[in-house]
Amino acid sequence: MALNTIYLTRHGQSEYNVSQRLGGDSDITEHGRKYAYKLYKYFDNSSIEVDVYTSSLRRTIQTAQYFKKTSHIKELNELNTGVYDGYTYKEIETKYPEEYHKRMLDKYNYCYPGGESYSDINERVKEFIDTIIGSHGNTLIICHQAVLRVLYSYLIDVDKQDIPHLEIPLNTLFKIDIYENGKMEVKRIHFSI
Repeated sequence: MALNTIYLTRHGQSEYNVSQRLGGDSDITEHGRKYAYKLYKYFDNSSIEVDVYTSSLRRTIQTAQYFKKTSHIKELNELNTGVYDGYTYKEIETKYPEEYHKRMLDKYNYCYPGGESYSDINERVKEFIDTIIGSHGNTLIICHQAVLRVLYSYLIDVDKQDIPHLEIPLNTLFKIDIYENGKMEVKRIHFSI
């Protein structure tokens, strides 16, 4: 039996996901609300009690709306894209090609002007994930793609340069069982919306 189980998921589809914009604090769409409900029902129907953590951004809080008690953790906020907040990657490539190519060369260490890098997220979430890994029981973390890539990398031991390329799709719940001997078992649960 698992010592503890960590569940990781992205927020439900947001308005910025639809328009392919970076950052922001947009609301979830109708599709996102359906995912929020299905996510809640997964735990409710299975009688799984979880401690729920979200970022402090609306789209994660809205995704957790059906859970009775949630904790909003600023360290789980999305990668700060600085001056490019609200841009699409295509707009950055067109208007700022040098900056776009710098990012493509080293996504892990690339720091958005006025923002942060994956390396910065790694430092930001280190204490939080260590606490969660050391706890007992079930934890659900609802946050953002870049942050989830970093959190997931702690659990599956990934080379830092590969972190920005980890696939963390919408509508997917990652279930990570952690055993007393330190072994971990990962299962992906996809929700059809």
